[in-house]
Amino acid sequence: MRWPTAEEWQAIAGIATFAAACVAVWASFRAPKLAAEFAEKLRRDAFASERARLMQIDLLFELMKHRNRYTYSDIYPSLNLIDLVFSESPPIRQAWHQFFLSVTDQGAVNSLRQERYNKIIEEIVRYLGLGDQINSLNVQMAYVPTIEHKRQEVLLAEINRKWDELFGQKPDEQH
Repeated sequence: MRWPTAEEWQAIAGIATFAAACVAVWASFRAPKLAAEFAEKLRRDAFASERARLMQIDLLFELMKHRNRYTYSDIYPSLNLIDLVFSESPPIRQAWHQFFLSVTDQGAVNSLRQERYNKIIEEIVRYLGLGDQINSLNVQMAYVPTIEHKRQEVLLAEINRKWDELFGQKPDEQH
């Protein structure tokens, strides 16, 4: 086998230089588009992540707002979103499941239901990294005026009376 001559080496070098120049030209046209696509993907991912966090904070806000009134109709939509909004958090979903079991169990006492409702909030607080700002005591403390409790008792009594008139048994005896 013979070695290439100087002219052949020059030809090989010329071809290699031409190939490198072609790659450089291609890269100079392609690089800005790739950079823009990458930047757009980062922006979309950051937006989706921020949107998810805002949804989680909104849900926490609703649960905290109703933390001593989990039986009010305002809270059901928020509770029903837990599996979607916190799909990546098994502890929160487990706390939601335990609360759901307690509210569908006719034998469960309200203190158990309240404890499990608070557990959902505590798990969300932990998940969001707010444990330094919000503790169990903060979750348990909720101000509801006495008149509001009385109003709810009257409302429940009225619902039970009307239900009994219509169906012959109280709504809280069914599920």
